[in-house]
Amino acid sequence: MVTSILTNLFDNAVKYTGQNGVIKLAALKTKEDILIFKITNTYRELDAQELKKMFEPFQRIENNENPGSGLGLTIVKKQLAQCNGNISAENSPGGLEFEVQFLDQRLP
Repeated sequence: MVTSILTNLFDNAVKYTGQNGVIKLAALKTKEDILIFKITNTYRELDAQELKKMFEPFQRIENNENPGSGLGLTIVKKQLAQCNGNISAENSPGGLEFEVQFLDQRLP
């Protein structure tokens, strides 16, 4: 399941990063044993409404010409819930940043 989650997020990062754009991955483990992955891609700043709806089914960014159904991030969120994790997205100085937290080290 972890592979599916990260593959989906990387696939989105590749699709939504323009030519000569940058995709960054950071991974860390906190002292509370929370495993965190941050995936950032150079994408335009999203407004608050776009960020809020991002994980809802069939939501797609306006004027998006990339193929897809708008279900990928919904599936990722459900998969993370099954393994005691969560995901969030926010604008950052480097672009759009997704933070994935695995709260239980016994990953599926």
